[in-house]
Amino acid sequence: MADNNHCLFAHSADQSQGKGIMHASQSAAAWLKQVLDHTMDLISAVCLACMCTMTESQMNAYRHHLTSWVSGLKVHHPDTKHCVNNHMAFHIYDFLHLFGPVRSWWCFPFEQLIGQLQ
Repeated sequence: MADNNHCLFAHSADQSQGKGIMHASQSAAAWLKQVLDHTMDLISAVCLACMCTMTESQMNAYRHHLTSWVSGLKVHHPDTKHCVNNHMAFHIYDFLHLFGPVRSWWCFPFEQLIGQLQ
C-alpha cells in the first residue's frame, strides 16, 4: 500500500525537509499552507478512488479526505455554492464498497468503444 500512496505524501515529505517556498509574512505562509492542504485532500481522495485495488482503510481514507475537502470549501472559497456533485461524490464510497476500485466500473472504455462503433 505504501507504494500506491507515494503520490499522496510526496509534497508533505518535501515540506518537512525544508524545501518549501519562503513567504514575506507568516500569515501568508499559513494561509497558503491551508489552501495547499485543502487541495491535497481532493487530490488524495481522487488518487485513492483510482487505485488498482481497494481496501477498507483506503475507502475510509477516501471518505475522510472528501469530507475534509468539502468542509473546507466555505473557508477557502467563501463564494462557492455546494452542488449536487459534492453530495454525489460521497456516494462513491458506497460504490467502492460494492464494486471495488473505480477503474473496474468507470465507463470510459465503453464510451470509447461506442464512439468507434459509430
